[in-house]
Amino acid sequence: MSPCPRRSSTPADDHRVVRDGLCYLLGQEPDVEVVGEAGDGRRAVDVVAATRPDVLLLDLYMPGVDGHAVLSRLNETPGRPAVVVLTSAADDEHLVRAMHAGATSYVVKTHVRSILVKLGLHDRVQAAIFALRHQADSHERPRGTILP
Repeated sequence: MSPCPRRSSTPADDHRVVRDGLCYLLGQEPDVEVVGEAGDGRRAVDVVAATRPDVLLLDLYMPGVDGHAVLSRLNETPGRPAVVVLTSAADDEHLVRAMHAGATSYVVKTHVRSILVKLGLHDRVQAAIFALRHQADSHERPRGTILP
């Protein structure tokens, strides 16, 4: 049996701690490679064009170009990645709008913990959070963060 192919991913969120956490967690997975990151929508579109990730983890609330606009722009992009919206927007309007614009899935940030528990990943996430806090205290950058 051959190993699973590596999947490339790019987190896009305007909160540095969220991006660092996602980069760290994804970097711990043997079949996932973080190929970029973005702190705003315009950069997300640029990073996707430059790195062509398999998956984009996208926040909707970002300065400048928001996540909805990113989804629209990606519809014009050849080799468009799967887009997992990871956001605090829990209302139906944002969900429907994102799914119609081409989001592959939609996860509300307040529900991430319960999803991780169901997937059996909660303990790994807690360990990752501890490691991130230690790295922040020692001024180290989380492993797996490729693009600033």
